[in-house]
Amino acid sequence: MYLGLAKLCVFLPPIMIQKSLGGLAKLNAWDSLIFEGIAENGYIKPEYYAFSPVYPAIIKTLHLSLGLSYSLGAFLATNVLSFVFPLLVYEAFGYTAALLTEFLPTYIVFTTVPYSDVIALIGIGASMVLLLKDKVDARVGACLSLAVTVFYSLTYTLPAYLILAVGGGVRSSINRVLKIYLLPLISLLGVVLWYRQVHGAFYYFALEHDIWGVSFATPIQQAQWSTQ
Repeated sequence: MYLGLAKLCVFLPPIMIQKSLGGLAKLNAWDSLIFEGIAENGYIKPEYYAFSPVYPAIIKTLHLSLGLSYSLGAFLATNVLSFVFPLLVYEAFGYTAALLTEFLPTYIVFTTVPYSDVIALIGIGASMVLLLKDKVDARVGACLSLAVTVFYSLTYTLPAYLILAVGGGVRSSINRVLKIYLLPLISLLGVVLWYRQVHGAFYYFALEHDIWGVSFATPIQQAQWSTQ
């Protein structure tokens, strides 16, 4: 309920400014247009390859199965799924953490505007629920696989799961590591092979650098950048 009320604060301004529901179209901008463009026309521009095909596939499915426009399909997919992640946070960390999530401004905005972030968050959240219940099996790997396939940059978070994987002896630790990492690594290999077929195995990083100026940096470089 609280998340729904918070979303109204995002919905209402464009509706009131435009004096019609057509104002909601203003929310479908920036990366949203790229996702919708991929769903409708495929990867027709170089910068499109920086984005995973998972979210556009959902938009395309809604268009084909329900006859929704690409904009409306994207909007509904993101906003319906946005109520799932707080439930996972509640299951893992309790009511206060879930409430804080719902009132986090970045969460409200980026799960109202049609972006793919919420799908990756659902994968991460579901994996944490399973791990905290000590249910280390292929489901954890499947959840992480979903997360990194939707949002490639989340690959950087995978080493953190070693903390929960190691323990109970060498054999047990190896089994847990395999259950957690096998599917995500297979998924990432698939992504690399896909890029290799298109422009090169590490084309994603070239796009990140050339279009958005993103590159690897050491903690010292990050500290220097933050003081500029």
